[in-house]
Amino acid sequence: MKKFKEFLLENERTGGKALSEYPRYQYSSRIIIYRARNKDGDEFHKDDYITLSPKFAIEHAESTEVYQEEQQIVIRATAHPKDVVDASNPGEYFYKGNTIHGDVVYKTLGYDYDSENVPDISKITPLKLTESASNLKEIPINIWDDYLDYEEGFPRTKKKAMKIPEDEYGVPLTYAYVEAEEITPVIQKQALTILRDFIVKQGISCQLEKVEKKFIDINNIRKDKDTHINFRFELKIIITYKELDKLMTLIRKEKLYLEDMGHKIPLNIYSES
Repeated sequence: MKKFKEFLLENERTGGKALSEYPRYQYSSRIIIYRARNKDGDEFHKDDYITLSPKFAIEHAESTEVYQEEQQIVIRATAHPKDVVDASNPGEYFYKGNTIHGDVVYKTLGYDYDSENVPDISKITPLKLTESASNLKEIPINIWDDYLDYEEGFPRTKKKAMKIPEDEYGVPLTYAYVEAEEITPVIQKQALTILRDFIVKQGISCQLEKVEKKFIDINNIRKDKDTHINFRFELKIIITYKELDKLMTLIRKEKLYLEDMGHKIPLNIYSES
């Protein structure tokens, strides 16, 4: 009987196409997934129902608390698009990867829940982050250069000679940042400091800054809806597009890395234009 039930479950949750088959996700290496579940664990298991919508996950968790009369949670993780397949219900998918642990990003509010004011949990800092870089294969650093998009109509040769825009206080809009949610600010700072020192040696002005952002504290939201400060590090850089081209050539030749606990973790530095 047990094997028969497992057979039925397996066939019920076969699912449709994997997200990796869709053009939108064809070149994505990781996507963020959410799951509403009871608070007895934080795992995503094979064939679990999941969603890509944090709002959908919250609504499902809150409705489950109503009829089960016990607090639920929403967990978040990243997965490869090939491990996420279509389910029959709109907005729902099946997870097809190995068991992974997620981060708790929401606890149901029960009677205090306001469906007209659903919190944005996509901006909440994960609760479990590693302070060691030794388990990382690389540290991705993006040098932002989308400022080119604001100068439509100019030939590329003219763009190269243009100065990157500055805000009203004279702060350059170009910056480098670690493009990975799971890497802590401690590791971000170490990696960006290595890049900063290399850039300064090339005679280019740059400055490491801590950028603060507010988010909802899930541990206190039921009591008093406290807000705390979330932040990341950014490397502000004053540079022309022509100089950025030359800098990227030097960076590729140098092959910068962060050393942690005897491991050398490459800095994968790129500029998308």
